[in-house]
Amino acid sequence: MSEAAQRPNAQIGQLAGDEDERLALAAAMAIQRLLADRNAVRSYAAAQERELTRLRRHIALIRDSYRRLTSEFVTQLQHIDSAVSSAIQEPAEPANSPHATQEKADD
Repeated sequence: MSEAAQRPNAQIGQLAGDEDERLALAAAMAIQRLLADRNAVRSYAAAQERELTRLRRHIALIRDSYRRLTSEFVTQLQHIDSAVSSAIQEPAEPANSPHATQEKADD
């Protein structure tokens, strides 16, 4: 074959090689982006896990505080109930007291 006939084939081969190289570089860049995205998602997931753990501890503290508050409230209500019951009860009067004798006389 003549040199002129080989030139177009060489140019086609060069273009195909350039295209392959461009595709390989694009694939490598896509892989790099995927890896960066994966690492970003992993970091985000780890941050979310830490936040979830912090919130669980915080909720446990709130729950415990409410339990203590409720227990104290019940205790205080029991004290109030006891004090009211004591205040309402009339002391038993002896039968020979002047007030009891006067009530019998009125009957």
